[in-house]
Amino acid sequence: MSGALGFIDYITKGFRWVSSNDPLPVTMTGTGGGLVTVAGVNGSSVATVANPFPVAPIGGTAASRIPSSAANTNPTVAKASAGRAMLVNCYNSSATVTYLKLYNKATAPTVGTDVPVLTLALPPASVCVYDLNGFVFATGISYGLTTDAADAGTTAVAAGAILGVNVAYV
Repeated sequence: MSGALGFIDYITKGFRWVSSNDPLPVTMTGTGGGLVTVAGVNGSSVATVANPFPVAPIGGTAASRIPSSAANTNPTVAKASAGRAMLVNCYNSSATVTYLKLYNKATAPTVGTDVPVLTLALPPASVCVYDLNGFVFATGISYGLTTDAADAGTTAVAAGAILGVNVAYV
């Protein structure tokens, strides 16, 4: 592979590396850490390079859940240590948009005071599924619910408004 390197295009069965000089796809294989092997279209090894996505293989996934929201901001600790959020799903049974806010904290968040690292909109009367693709939380994973989009919002959700909240993590 010569010339400037191109970009990585994530596809469902792995990665496709595209060179800016030669747009033929190549594949990258590895275990998720350290080095990966880049192979050409014909399967021949082109190079061994540092992994641009140093994420370990997924195993031991756990989940934090709220079966039915209480009439407050539902501050919850999913994981009290560093981790990666993989997936969020729930059902918003209310007629208003609700926001699931994720925090880089090892303790329950103070919704409206702590600053979330992610805010996910939960559309009204909808099943919501968010693939967080291993989003890294260096301290811990915690979350809360509010009907305010602003970081400082503290308006509580109604009891039973959000059902089946599941936050999967490793």
